Amino acid sequence: MSEYQTTVTALNLIRGSGKLEVAAYTTGDPSWIDVGGITGLSAVENLTIANEEYDNAVPSKTVSKQELVISGVQLEILNLDVWEIIRGDLDTIVQESQTSKIQSGDKSVLPNFMVRVTTKNDDNGSIYLIGYYCNINKGFEFAYQKDDGEDRRLQNSFEFVGRGDPGRGDKVYELEGPFNG
Repeated sequence: MSEYQTTVTALNLIRGSGKLEVAAYTTGDPSWIDVGGITGLSAVENLTIANEEYDNAVPSKTVSKQELVISGVQLEILNLDVWEIIRGDLDTIVQESQTSKIQSGDKSVLPNFMVRVTTKNDDNGSIYLIGYYCNINKGFEFAYQKDDGEDRRLQNSFEFVGRGDPGRGDKVYELEGPFNG
């Protein structure tokens, strides 16, 4: 019989994927917009660690840079509300009677926006990961599929990077939910 090193302390686990939403940057209450169908959703905290040496004391380590990177593949790319939030004035959207046009190339300022990933735990409580002060980290990357392939949906890889929010005391993110302990 196996001898286990520990026991499960609480079956309050997070399972499955997440719902990704974006909102225009605000220090107030954001109006979240669902990004829609995505695959490969990932959230990574990047830390740059600085070694601080002293001549007469024990060295220490400090965090000199902290970022939250949220990435994945967007499948519902035709949502203009999402496009406008994450690209802002970088693009011009022209609405015509039957079509819309997105024109880009004559501007360079990226907007700040907010990102929220919502998941559920075993008790059906919501867990929120909110990146406060985010930008896109790359332009669109459309992956066209074979016409006779099983999955023919156009895929757009995305990467959002959240940094310290000056309106929230340089906080990078918030993780909120019913935690144990």
